[in-house]
Amino acid sequence: MIRINVLKSEKRGKGKKKSVLTTTEAEKQTTYMAVGVFAVVGLLIFFMWWTQSNKLDNLRESIISLTAKKNSPELKNVEKQLKELERKQQIINKKIEIIDKLKKFRTVPVEVMDLISKKIPDQVWLTTLDYKTGFIKVSGYAFSNELVAKFISALEGTGQFTDFNLLNSTKVVRSGVDLYKFNMNFRFIVK
Repeated sequence: MIRINVLKSEKRGKGKKKSVLTTTEAEKQTTYMAVGVFAVVGLLIFFMWWTQSNKLDNLRESIISLTAKKNSPELKNVEKQLKELERKQQIINKKIEIIDKLKKFRTVPVEVMDLISKKIPDQVWLTTLDYKTGFIKVSGYAFSNELVAKFISALEGTGQFTDFNLLNSTKVVRSGVDLYKFNMNFRFIVK
């Protein structure tokens, strides 16, 4: 028969002692808190990942739908219409600009005639006056070349005429009277 001693003997105590882990209540609470913190942080990270993943999916869907809209025939038709409207707007703007210029220069010939008529000296008269976009060509008669020079000086004095070019001044006899026929060009400065 074999005998087994189940009681603790003192001889055994001389060797290595097995250590038994004993945990206190504070250590248990710390462990539970650490596990809880890790769980909360894990849930927080999972929630953030989930929301960002949903946002990313929504953005991908938006990109796909916008790309489809961009390539749709309806949008291309709208783009053609927009280009056509822009072209028409440019044409209308050019027409408005031309009309504004015409309005601005509508009174210029009248103003030119008024200034010249006020500055023409006695014993000088004009036979022709041509006005083309700021360029004036005048022909006429005077009793002397000094009167022609006085006429040019009077026009220069207005500050609205420039670039005088006396083309000729020739002596002619009309009905027994000596006259000087002159031709000249000059420019009108539009203000």
